[in-house]
Amino acid sequence: MDYLKHTFFWSGIWLTKYLEHNIIKFLTLFFETQSKQLDNIVNSIAERIRSLGQYVSATLQSYLRSTHFTEQNGERHNSQAFTTELLQDHESLILRLCEYTMNCKDDLHDIRTSHFITRLLEIHQKMAWLLRSYIIE
Repeated sequence: MDYLKHTFFWSGIWLTKYLEHNIIKFLTLFFETQSKQLDNIVNSIAERIRSLGQYVSATLQSYLRSTHFTEQNGERHNSQAFTTELLQDHESLILRLCEYTMNCKDDLHDIRTSHFITRLLEIHQKMAWLLRSYIIE
């Protein structure tokens, strides 16, 4: 029994099991946090739209019409592929937000909305940075 315990310890099996358990706990907390951040972003965007005197259409159909993202087929079942896809979506959105910021400032002369979009840009850049730190090359 003692030999088995030492083999388990020396071979690093304990470390693998420990890391797997903690990675799952970390990822759960990580994605819950990002999900809450995205909910807050959606709410702040709706509030900004209302402050500009417009109505917010909050149906799934309207979301699908206005998005530039495409839904993947869902065949990926490993966390690295999922995280990479999520990172690509954030990076795509970051590029769009840069364009929107310039458009609001230069073409529409709406500095307040430009600043609002810049704050969104910073949030998505941080989310992308955190996702990048998880991806194993």
